[in-house]
Amino acid sequence: MKKFLVQIGLFILIGLPLGEVMVRTCHLIDVPRYYKGEEGLLHFYPNQKGTFQNRERTTWEINQYGYCGEAPESLDNLIILYGDSFIENL
Repeated sequence: MKKFLVQIGLFILIGLPLGEVMVRTCHLIDVPRYYKGEEGLLHFYPNQKGTFQNRERTTWEINQYGYCGEAPESLDNLIILYGDSFIENL
């Protein structure tokens, strides 16, 4: 039991920080930052960019309005549909 506890302790002290450094330096996971609005919905902070790796390294972008993708030139006829597909896009 003592050996098991020592191994768990070493994993926590060495493995987790080392894994965190590897993920951040190799940009393996890059997620947009978000906040919870007054109405209880999650909103992205505007003007973010990042990468994710599917089969090849691809980029994602949050525009100045806080939505995924490039911002439209005009907001006159803008319609946004929220659903599972939109949320799981990232």
